[in-house]
Amino acid sequence: MIFIFLSVAFTGIAQDSSFVKPLTKADYLEKSKKLKTTSIVLFCVGGGLIIGGSALIVNNLDDIFSSDGGNAAVGTVLFFAGLAGIVGGIVSAVKSHKNKVKAFSMTAGIQPVYLSPKNTVYSRSIPTLSITFKLPNQHRH
Repeated sequence: MIFIFLSVAFTGIAQDSSFVKPLTKADYLEKSKKLKTTSIVLFCVGGGLIIGGSALIVNNLDDIFSSDGGNAAVGTVLFFAGLAGIVGGIVSAVKSHKNKVKAFSMTAGIQPVYLSPKNTVYSRSIPTLSITFKLPNQHRH
């Protein structure tokens, strides 16, 4: 049993990562769309759990201090699960936005390039890939 575990662990570590394809603009946009959908689902489910948990807590306020806790304990669990869902939705929305910004910062196309061999200037279109980076704002004092 230990042999199987170790062989699986070392096989995962020893895999060649040179075949990893770099992500394209379409990949980042698809990832952004999936994360946006995930964030909306987590917001809705989390909100529903918070509302349901709060209703259970309010309806059973007299059971909170009893020995078994009643439905108020279930309501508390639902409330905190909903809160965790909303936090997860916020994280997914932020990641979705970052992937969308990253996708739109990469552009590919055919751009004219001005060449000057032997004192003659002419234009020739060649395929180019441009990536833009946002630099942090620097405050001047």
